[in-house]
Amino acid sequence: MLMTGRPVDAKEAYHFGLADRLVAKGEALQAAQQLALELSSFPQTAMLSDRHSALTQWDFPEAEAIEREIKGSQAAFKDGFQTGAGRFVSGTGRHGEFEKPE
Repeated sequence: MLMTGRPVDAKEAYHFGLADRLVAKGEALQAAQQLALELSSFPQTAMLSDRHSALTQWDFPEAEAIEREIKGSQAAFKDGFQTGAGRFVSGTGRHGEFEKPE
């Protein structure tokens, strides 16, 4: 696809793993807004460190990328990790269901 520039429809993109969901025609905006709502309920310090890692790790050998990810995650570990881990053990946060911040 990259080399030929061939267009890829949604079903093929899903089949290849380039998309993680399909929605009916006309429902993309609603699905995107729902996904945004779900993502906004996740712990934001962790989400931001994950995003940073995903965007910056590619130029490093695997061992260094992992080390950088661990270092970049320290704020998430300090920002309520014990509290969050305790909630997860009790059942909160499993399957992406987090308590909404106040």
